[in-house]
Amino acid sequence: MESNVCSKMSGLPTATSDADDSQRCCISSRSSAAIWQEVLYLKSTTTTDDIRTFYDKWASTYDDDITEIGYVPYQSCTAQLARYLTDRDARILDVAAGTGLVASELRKFGFVNMDALDISEKMLEKAREKNLYQKYIIGAIACPEVIQCIPENTYDATISIGAFTRGHIKAKGLDDLVHVTKLNGIVCVSVREDVLNDADHGNYLQRVGQMAAEGQVDVLFQEYVECHQVYKCMCFVMRKLK
Repeated sequence: MESNVCSKMSGLPTATSDADDSQRCCISSRSSAAIWQEVLYLKSTTTTDDIRTFYDKWASTYDDDITEIGYVPYQSCTAQLARYLTDRDARILDVAAGTGLVASELRKFGFVNMDALDISEKMLEKAREKNLYQKYIIGAIACPEVIQCIPENTYDATISIGAFTRGHIKAKGLDDLVHVTKLNGIVCVSVREDVLNDADHGNYLQRVGQMAAEGQVDVLFQEYVECHQVYKCMCFVMRKLK
């Protein structure tokens, strides 16, 4: 297994300060519902550093909290990816992989050749403990340094569940997923319903339509799926055409 850091972008620390330890204790002591409310209402102006810090602090309780709030889109969306990606040896990039929930589901369908990309080193450490991926890449898909780390047309499929949402990856990130996917490869993403048409995040639904109209992708699947107790998500499965 390989570990890769796009250091020019991330500048990730190797140790935490006393203040960081105190903040981590604080988030761990809060209820999963309280943490989730913070996630739901992040602003479009949330910075990369803000997101990295938030998930680094959340990593230790993330899996338990996600289970408690009933967060499930990674289950239905991975089923759709498996429906359209028939080669079980396909090389897959899991974007915003977190602790590996998506990879755990994909393994149930027979996929094993997967790489993880996430901005949070602590979340990837949790994924590494599960031995789910071939590579662990620290970074954010929409940052130029990551695009330089991952060449165009590298993966047979890319998937990102839960990251195309408020305060996370904006619509421009859809182009970046397509960029690293091979010709005729599959791109699968979920977008939370309350931000589908949000201009501050680049209007995800409009961007998918534009990409289809421009002949970049063929939209194979576009339907609402269960997300959690508050919102549904729209799952998109696209084939890269050029």
